[in-house]
Amino acid sequence: MKRRFFLTTVLTALAVTACNHDTEKVVANWPDGSPQIVYVMRGKEGKAVKIAERRYYENGELQCEKFYTAQGTAPDGEWSFYHDNGRLFARGKFDATHPQGGVWHFYTREGASYLDAVDSVRVVELGEVENPATVYFYHDSTMTIRQFYSTGMLRCQGSMVNGQREGLWQFYFSNGQLQTEATFTGGKENGTYTVYRENGVPYYRGQYRLGTRVGAWELYDEQANLISTQQYDR
Repeated sequence: MKRRFFLTTVLTALAVTACNHDTEKVVANWPDGSPQIVYVMRGKEGKAVKIAERRYYENGELQCEKFYTAQGTAPDGEWSFYHDNGRLFARGKFDATHPQGGVWHFYTREGASYLDAVDSVRVVELGEVENPATVYFYHDSTMTIRQFYSTGMLRCQGSMVNGQREGLWQFYFSNGQLQTEATFTGGKENGTYTVYRENGVPYYRGQYRLGTRVGAWELYDEQANLISTQQYDR
């Protein structure tokens, strides 16, 4: 009787282990054959669910590592995202009470923390690879908004006061090059407004006065040569 009970217990344990067996599945590759997306699957073939996912940059560096519930239906555990130079970009913890993740930490490509001199932070939007795409950083009465590409590079940043854009706002190309730079007062453009080409040279530049173009606006070619000027009068 004891021997039969022992064998039954062992067989049950082996069955459970087999059911919970985790396997890795490469679902996408880069042109050179290196893995781009890898799923970690749990369960028997045909009924397995995704419990984790890793994505890699084309240079082989890890882009992100994400975990899901045992049912494979909801984010779970600690998620990490990286810049393509290997440095940590963002890390947060997901559970049933934090569908956007909680206790987030953010870092620049150079390794500096975005959370210096910040009272609190809130992720309000997830992006194309479930990365933190729009993040609110709070300090006193000022809320700084930062939006990010899936690589962790800044898409834009600026401050809001009483629900309106205030001060300097900057928008970036995906390669990190500045795209647009503008100053706001009470939600309206006010001051120098500059748009750049992707090679870094100015495209056009001018002045706003409380939302209205004023003065001379200048247009440049790709070598930063002035090619035309248009005058705006109030």
